Amino acid sequence: MNYVTIDGIVRKLWASDAQAYGDHLQRLDEISRRNRFGGTVADTFIRGHAERAFEPENVLYGFLADGVLRALETIDKSKGPEGQKAAQWLKSVQNADGGFGESILSYYDERLKGKGKSTASQTAWGLIGLLAVVGPNDPNVERAVTWLVENQKADGSWDEAEFTGTGFPCVFYLKYHIYRNAFPLYALARYDNLRKGRRKFLGVQIPASDLKLATDPDHR
Repeated sequence: MNYVTIDGIVRKLWASDAQAYGDHLQRLDEISRRNRFGGTVADTFIRGHAERAFEPENVLYGFLADGVLRALETIDKSKGPEGQKAAQWLKSVQNADGGFGESILSYYDERLKGKGKSTASQTAWGLIGLLAVVGPNDPNVERAVTWLVENQKADGSWDEAEFTGTGFPCVFYLKYHIYRNAFPLYALARYDNLRKGRRKFLGVQIPASDLKLATDPDHR
Protein backbone atom coordinates (compact mmCIF):
# COMPACT_ATOMS: atom_id res chain seq x y z
CA MET A 1 0.00 0.00 0.00
CA ASN A 2 1.26 3.46 -0.91
CA TYR A 3 0.66 6.67 1.02
CA VAL A 4 0.99 10.09 -0.59
CA THR A 5 2.38 12.81 1.69
CA ILE A 6 3.28 16.44 1.17
CA ASP A 7 6.89 15.31 0.72
CA GLY A 8 6.44 12.24 -1.48
CA ILE A 9 5.23 8.65 -1.21
CA VAL A 10 5.58 6.28 1.71
CA ARG A 11 5.63 2.66 0.63
CA LYS A 12 7.19 -0.69 1.33
CA LEU A 13 10.47 -1.36 -0.47
CA TRP A 14 10.77 -4.58 -2.48
CA ALA A 15 13.75 -6.61 -3.69
CA SER A 16 13.46 -4.82 -7.02
CA ASP A 17 14.38 -1.63 -5.16
CA ALA A 18 17.75 -3.01 -4.02
CA GLN A 19 19.68 -1.18 -6.74
CA ALA A 20 18.07 2.18 -5.93
CA TYR A 21 18.54 1.55 -2.20
CA GLY A 22 22.22 0.77 -2.70
CA ASP A 23 22.67 3.83 -4.91
CA HIS A 24 21.12 5.99 -2.19
CA LEU A 25 23.49 4.62 0.45
CA GLN A 26 26.50 5.08 -1.80
CA ARG A 27 25.68 8.76 -2.18
CA LEU A 28 26.19 9.27 1.56
CA ASP A 29 29.27 11.27 2.46
CA GLU A 30 31.93 9.89 4.81
CA ILE A 31 30.43 11.40 7.96
CA SER A 32 26.93 10.14 7.12
CA ARG A 33 28.29 6.66 6.45
CA ARG A 34 30.08 6.66 9.78
CA ASN A 35 26.95 7.77 11.60
CA ARG A 36 24.80 5.13 9.91
CA PHE A 37 27.11 2.14 10.05
CA GLY A 38 29.26 2.97 13.07
CA GLY A 39 32.45 3.41 11.08
CA THR A 40 33.97 4.14 7.68
CA VAL A 41 32.70 1.67 5.09
CA ALA A 42 33.53 1.05 1.44
CA ASP A 43 31.12 0.94 -1.50
CA THR A 44 31.43 -2.87 -1.63
CA PHE A 45 30.19 -3.14 1.96
CA ILE A 46 27.26 -0.84 1.23
CA ARG A 47 26.27 -2.84 -1.85
CA GLY A 48 26.33 -6.06 0.16
CA HIS A 49 24.31 -4.43 2.93
CA ALA A 50 21.68 -3.30 0.41
CA GLU A 51 21.34 -6.83 -0.95
CA ARG A 52 21.07 -8.43 2.50
CA ALA A 53 18.52 -5.87 3.60
CA PHE A 54 15.90 -7.50 1.38
CA GLU A 55 16.10 -10.97 2.90
CA PRO A 56 12.63 -12.43 3.71
CA GLU A 57 12.74 -11.61 7.44
CA ASN A 58 13.33 -7.90 6.80
CA VAL A 59 10.69 -5.29 5.99
CA LEU A 60 11.82 -1.90 4.69
CA TYR A 61 9.89 1.28 3.99
CA GLY A 62 11.02 4.26 2.00
CA PHE A 63 10.23 6.86 4.66
CA LEU A 64 10.95 7.02 8.36
CA ALA A 65 9.61 9.65 10.79
CA ASP A 66 10.80 10.76 14.22
CA GLY A 67 8.06 9.01 16.21
CA VAL A 68 5.13 6.66 15.80
CA LEU A 69 2.39 9.25 16.05
CA ARG A 70 4.20 11.69 13.81
CA ALA A 71 4.66 9.01 11.15
CA LEU A 72 1.03 7.96 11.40
CA GLU A 73 -0.02 11.55 11.00
CA THR A 74 1.82 11.71 7.72
CA ILE A 75 -0.33 8.84 6.39
CA ASP A 76 -3.50 10.20 8.00
CA LYS A 77 -4.03 7.50 10.63
CA SER A 78 -3.32 9.44 13.82
CA LYS A 79 -6.94 10.62 14.04
CA GLY A 80 -8.16 7.01 14.21
CA PRO A 81 -9.02 5.07 17.38
CA GLU A 82 -5.41 4.03 18.01
CA GLY A 83 -4.21 7.63 17.90
CA GLN A 84 -7.06 8.82 20.11
CA LYS A 85 -6.32 6.09 22.65
CA ALA A 86 -2.65 7.11 22.73
CA ALA A 87 -3.54 10.78 23.18
CA GLN A 88 -5.90 9.97 26.03
CA TRP A 89 -3.17 8.02 27.78
CA LEU A 90 -0.76 10.93 27.38
CA LYS A 91 -3.33 13.28 28.89
CA SER A 92 -3.92 10.88 31.78
CA VAL A 93 -0.23 10.87 32.77
CA GLN A 94 0.50 14.56 32.19
CA ASN A 95 1.80 16.10 35.40
CA ALA A 96 -0.05 18.84 37.25
CA ASP A 97 2.65 21.31 36.19
CA GLY A 98 1.94 20.56 32.51
CA GLY A 99 5.08 18.54 31.87
CA PHE A 100 5.71 14.84 31.35
CA GLY A 101 8.12 12.56 33.14
CA GLU A 102 8.95 8.92 33.75
CA SER A 103 11.78 7.45 35.80
CA ILE A 104 13.74 4.25 35.21
CA LEU A 105 11.67 2.67 38.00
CA SER A 106 8.95 2.00 35.42
CA TYR A 107 11.13 -0.84 34.08
CA TYR A 108 10.77 -2.54 37.44
CA ASP A 109 7.14 -1.67 38.16
CA GLU A 110 4.68 -1.20 35.27
CA ARG A 111 2.39 0.81 37.53
CA LEU A 112 4.96 3.63 37.34
CA LYS A 113 4.69 4.08 33.57
CA GLY A 114 4.31 7.74 32.72
CA LYS A 115 4.96 8.80 36.29
CA GLY A 116 7.89 10.96 37.35
CA LYS A 117 9.29 14.44 37.64
CA SER A 118 8.72 16.54 34.52
CA THR A 119 11.78 16.71 32.28
CA ALA A 120 12.49 18.74 29.17
CA SER A 121 12.98 15.82 26.79
CA GLN A 122 10.01 13.80 28.03
CA THR A 123 7.73 16.83 28.01
CA ALA A 124 8.77 17.41 24.40
CA TRP A 125 7.97 13.80 23.51
CA GLY A 126 4.55 14.07 25.11
CA LEU A 127 3.91 17.34 23.31
CA ILE A 128 4.93 15.89 19.92
CA GLY A 129 2.55 12.98 20.43
CA LEU A 130 -0.36 15.22 21.41
CA LEU A 131 0.24 17.57 18.49
CA ALA A 132 0.00 14.66 16.07
CA VAL A 133 -3.49 13.79 17.29
CA VAL A 134 -5.24 16.79 18.86
CA GLY A 135 -3.43 19.70 17.20
CA PRO A 136 -2.06 22.93 18.68
CA ASN A 137 -5.21 24.32 20.30
CA ASP A 138 -5.83 21.60 22.86
CA PRO A 139 -5.54 22.70 26.54
CA ASN A 140 -3.14 19.84 27.33
CA VAL A 141 -0.92 20.95 24.48
CA GLU A 142 -0.92 24.50 25.81
CA ARG A 143 0.06 23.24 29.27
CA ALA A 144 3.03 21.30 27.87
CA VAL A 145 4.14 24.30 25.81
CA THR A 146 3.89 26.51 28.89
CA TRP A 147 6.08 24.12 30.88
CA LEU A 148 8.79 24.16 28.21
CA VAL A 149 8.71 27.94 27.88
CA GLU A 150 8.73 28.59 31.61
CA ASN A 151 11.58 26.14 32.22
CA GLN A 152 13.79 27.38 29.39
CA LYS A 153 16.98 29.05 30.59
CA ALA A 154 18.11 32.53 29.58
CA ASP A 155 20.58 31.09 27.07
CA GLY A 156 17.82 29.11 25.35
CA SER A 157 18.73 25.70 26.75
CA TRP A 158 17.04 23.43 29.30
CA ASP A 159 18.38 21.65 32.38
CA GLU A 160 17.87 17.92 32.77
CA ALA A 161 19.63 15.92 35.47
CA GLU A 162 17.59 12.75 34.89
CA PHE A 163 18.66 9.83 32.69
CA THR A 164 16.02 9.56 29.97
CA GLY A 165 17.84 7.25 27.54
CA THR A 166 17.89 3.47 27.85
CA GLY A 167 20.87 1.26 27.07
CA PHE A 168 19.38 -2.06 28.18
CA PRO A 169 16.40 -2.01 30.60
CA CYS A 170 17.36 -3.01 34.13
CA VAL A 171 21.02 -3.24 33.06
CA PHE A 172 22.28 0.26 32.28
CA TYR A 173 20.88 3.64 31.32
CA LEU A 174 22.22 6.48 29.20
CA LYS A 175 22.24 10.25 29.29
CA TYR A 176 22.11 11.86 25.86
CA HIS A 177 22.98 15.46 26.57
CA ILE A 178 21.46 16.66 23.29
CA TYR A 179 18.00 15.33 24.23
CA ARG A 180 17.23 18.14 26.68
CA ASN A 181 17.65 20.78 23.95
CA ALA A 182 16.98 19.09 20.60
CA PHE A 183 13.56 17.64 21.40
CA PRO A 184 12.09 20.71 23.13
CA LEU A 185 13.29 22.87 20.24
CA TYR A 186 11.66 20.56 17.71
CA ALA A 187 8.44 20.30 19.72
CA LEU A 188 8.07 24.06 20.09
CA ALA A 189 8.83 24.60 16.41
CA ARG A 190 6.25 21.97 15.50
CA TYR A 191 3.68 23.67 17.74
CA ASP A 192 4.40 27.09 16.27
CA ASN A 193 4.17 25.90 12.68
CA LEU A 194 0.91 24.04 13.27
CA ARG A 195 -0.57 27.04 15.10
CA LYS A 196 0.32 29.30 12.18
CA GLY A 197 -0.92 26.84 9.58
CA ARG A 198 2.44 26.11 8.04
CA ARG A 199 2.50 22.67 6.43
CA LYS A 200 5.85 22.86 4.69
CA PHE A 201 8.78 25.01 5.69
CA LEU A 202 12.55 25.33 5.64
CA GLY A 203 14.44 24.75 8.87
CA VAL A 204 17.11 27.18 7.73
CA GLN A 205 16.83 29.90 5.11
CA ILE A 206 20.05 30.99 3.39
CA PRO A 207 20.15 34.04 1.10
CA ALA A 208 20.80 33.17 -2.54
CA SER A 209 23.82 35.47 -2.52
CA ASP A 210 25.42 33.40 0.24
CA LEU A 211 24.80 30.19 -1.67
CA LYS A 212 26.48 31.67 -4.72
CA LEU A 213 29.53 32.65 -2.68
CA ALA A 214 29.69 29.18 -1.15
CA THR A 215 29.78 27.51 -4.57
CA ASP A 216 32.06 30.01 -6.28
CA PRO A 217 35.66 28.68 -6.34
CA ASP A 218 37.01 32.24 -6.32
CA HIS A 219 35.42 32.94 -2.93
CA ARG A 220 36.38 29.78 -1.06
